[in-house]
Amino acid sequence: MRLGAKSVLIVLLAVVALVGSIHAFASRFILRSFAALEARRAREIGGHAREVLAFEQQQFGESGDDWAKWNDLILYAHEPSAEWEAENLNVLTFKLKSWTDLMIVRDDGVIAWGKALREDDTLGPAHAELEELVKRGKLSFPVAEERPIDGLVRLDGALYLVASRPLSNPGGPTRQHGVLISTQKIDVAWLERFQRVTGLALRLSPSIAVDLGSYAEVALDAPDGIALDESSEDETRIFVRVEDAAGHEPVVAMVQARRPLIGAARGVLATVTLALVVLGTVAAALTLLLLHLGLVRRLRHLAKASDGLTRGDLAALDVGGRDELAEFAREFVAMGRAVLEREGSISAATAKKKLVLDNAGNALVTCDVEGRMVGEVSRAASDWFGAPAPCAAVWDYLAHEDAAAAATLRRDFQTVAVCGSIGPLRRALAGRVLDCRWSLVRAGAAGSIVLLVMNDVTGIVAQRKREEDEREEQRRWSLRSRTAYSERGDRRVSAGEQQALIAKLAAEGAPEAVRRRVEDWSKAPIRPIMQGLADMAGTVACTLGKDLHVEVRAADHRVDRDRTAGIWASLVHVVRNAVDHGIEPGDEREANGKPRAGSLGITASLEGATLVVAISDDGGGIDWARVAMKAAQRGLRHESQADLTLALFTDGLSTREVATVISGRGVGLAALREAVLRLGGTVTVSSVAGEGTQFRIAVPLGREPLVDVAPTSSTRIEF
Repeated sequence: MRLGAKSVLIVLLAVVALVGSIHAFASRFILRSFAALEARRAREIGGHAREVLAFEQQQFGESGDDWAKWNDLILYAHEPSAEWEAENLNVLTFKLKSWTDLMIVRDDGVIAWGKALREDDTLGPAHAELEELVKRGKLSFPVAEERPIDGLVRLDGALYLVASRPLSNPGGPTRQHGVLISTQKIDVAWLERFQRVTGLALRLSPSIAVDLGSYAEVALDAPDGIALDESSEDETRIFVRVEDAAGHEPVVAMVQARRPLIGAARGVLATVTLALVVLGTVAAALTLLLLHLGLVRRLRHLAKASDGLTRGDLAALDVGGRDELAEFAREFVAMGRAVLEREGSISAATAKKKLVLDNAGNALVTCDVEGRMVGEVSRAASDWFGAPAPCAAVWDYLAHEDAAAAATLRRDFQTVAVCGSIGPLRRALAGRVLDCRWSLVRAGAAGSIVLLVMNDVTGIVAQRKREEDEREEQRRWSLRSRTAYSERGDRRVSAGEQQALIAKLAAEGAPEAVRRRVEDWSKAPIRPIMQGLADMAGTVACTLGKDLHVEVRAADHRVDRDRTAGIWASLVHVVRNAVDHGIEPGDEREANGKPRAGSLGITASLEGATLVVAISDDGGGIDWARVAMKAAQRGLRHESQADLTLALFTDGLSTREVATVISGRGVGLAALREAVLRLGGTVTVSSVAGEGTQFRIAVPLGREPLVDVAPTSSTRIEF
């Protein structure tokens, strides 16, 4: 056989062997790699299914938060009412809340109420197993350890969502505690809805009659709680361990997922096979050609150097010579460097993307060190600011057309480039108040990125501002009530001088009435306080552009300043409401046949040992129909006039749609009622449509006060 034929045979056999071995290795590598990716994907799906199921448990628990904080329900738990029970604890409530069981447990462990919705749409006894779990403390807790509980529980051999929420309403007038426990049965309809919403074909062993097999036992014992059944080439069955809220044996959930990567692996393998055949043929032809041209030695060196290139060793490649092969070798070196750099960039970019995902918060934006937007923004950021333009500056994207906000954000960005991280910084963006945290993530050769994580605190800031305004208003009025009498010329002696004088009078046998009058010098005269309310009413009237006559009638006596300070501060809201809500504009009053100027009466008198303060106006009166509408919106009783009066004094209820700096926040009357009740007094309101409104406050003073010679004086002021 000629050398050429031998060369051809040897080369062909070598190429076939090489292609065959590469194909076998590639087959194992590709199939194993894709199978590993498929298994990783299946485990991610299993983990996602567990997270989504946990989210469903939490959502179910949060659906009962409003009931757990409902003050009427907390009162019912300790003082059951058949009327309240019939109105609220009925079949309609169960259906609206998707409840199967509902239990109201007091803080002493006694079940105040417990029922279950049966299949015939009637209420029957709650599950006995649920009552047993409550008695064993699995779903309830001591007052000092209050916490929400969400999870799964077995009842009568079926599986239920269960939620336990503490009964507590810090803002309400009661502080009783306990728990609200609810369940929802996981049936076929529930699982079908779950699949429609999540796209996950979920099966739970106790709730659906399905044999999960031995893989369920593997999932129970697995460290990550996940077992995979990959016996089918078309789909994977994923078994996930889910903990039982009552501490029983864990539940096993099964999710079926398609295996698209296996089919993709076969396609890739076919492509690789074709590529190997083509490359083998080309290699054989090239080898024969080069052998024929006498280039075996140089090709051997080139093949050896190419092997070094696969290990990243470009120096091992011989690029000597001036012919085309040398030029090819030099180009090969350049290509190798580009490939290595590209591989490094891809690896760094992958690591950077993972780092971004790991640091995602409520709203996430990423940019490069120049401030240009890179990658995708989180869903919250897209909802707040829209989709970013390509290569847009991060400060322009967040601030839109607000130049001042853009300048502030740009300074923040420049600071993080120096410091590495800053925050939280509170910024007003897109109509929201956001806490912004900037951080610089260094990613080596792949460059660096800047992360901006934003949390929406608009509601928190608004609530704190409202509370701060109320505290400031209380502080200003308290200071004014303490200094009003001194500003009007009231002279006082020191506490030491007063005590010395009292002791001297007692030693000299002075009458008790004289000693009591000296003791009362430390108290505040009530008339300057009433006059301060009148001045404030005039200020509000001038602000609103209303004409107002104010008449002050006050007995000339003194009261304990510290004991009654809360009442005077709360009366500020009553006077403001009277001028703002009650007194109509001048044109409207004249159209209704009233004097253009409104009238406001502020009186303080004594009825025995009781101080009676009245604030009255001749305005349009209280719109009780609107009060009833607002009470209904907040779930308050509004059937009788007594219900409406009580609702009027409820914290947060206001007939105004928009609050102003003068009134409309719904806190004044609630504060007045609380201050009066704390002193054992009463507050009443009477109102006639078109004629006016009067608030009457009666507070016991503790003993019969001493009244000066002129018991009552009157002052009329026009604004």
